[in-house]
Amino acid sequence: MLHTVLSQYGLSHANKGNLNINIGLPLKILNAPKNCQYLILEMGMNKADEIKDLPKISNPNIAVITNIKPAHTEKFSSLFDVAQAKLEILYGIKSNGTLFLNRDNKYYDYLSSRANRNTISLSKDKNAEVCLLDLIRNDDGLNLKIRLSDNQTTNCNLPVQGEHFAYSLLFVAAVVQSLGLDLSKLPLALKNFSVTKDRGNIHKVKYNKKYIHLIDDSYHASRSSMKTAIKTLSTYSNQRKVALLGDMLELGDKSI
Repeated sequence: MLHTVLSQYGLSHANKGNLNINIGLPLKILNAPKNCQYLILEMGMNKADEIKDLPKISNPNIAVITNIKPAHTEKFSSLFDVAQAKLEILYGIKSNGTLFLNRDNKYYDYLSSRANRNTISLSKDKNAEVCLLDLIRNDDGLNLKIRLSDNQTTNCNLPVQGEHFAYSLLFVAAVVQSLGLDLSKLPLALKNFSVTKDRGNIHKVKYNKKYIHLIDDSYHASRSSMKTAIKTLSTYSNQRKVALLGDMLELGDKSI
């Protein structure tokens, strides 16, 4: 989503797929256009010390920790260990850089107390610096109203379902503002947004002269993502709903 939006403001480049660890991320940096204005890099990990070198290589101005959830936890003993590992992003962020954190996550206080950088909080709670003022759902997507840290507001439409996308938009809007970009262009920029394959794509399938909404959220399930998917399904107005559930792996002894 961030790549889609920033591409409307200038030449942007991002790592896609699984090119987010010690080999793939440097390759994407090397492949970035010389005149690239915005480089968006996802940093992945499934064990401690795996992120540490990535920010040293990329030296970002802005870092985002979207959440701490039980995914890829096979090599971690607890979610607290995951939170500690994600803080490794601070090893390379510039001293005058900004860290964006989800205030609704239970590890927010721990993360913010150790950030040692300018930190901006995002939340559904109006006490956060960037917050979600309103969220309206319909079968075609989400209508959202966001308040930024300077009390500026913006209204956006997302052609997706799921509250987690609302959080993604909070982060995107906050980053756009922190870069000093024109926030009024954000709603138009989002019209080009589409979900990454298998991560909540909505398909309308015609069957027996009727249309069925098929939500493909099959990429790498975990307990938390499964709960989110079921919650998303429950928001549809259709009377009949069917969930097809697969394996939940890489969760250690909690794998199913």
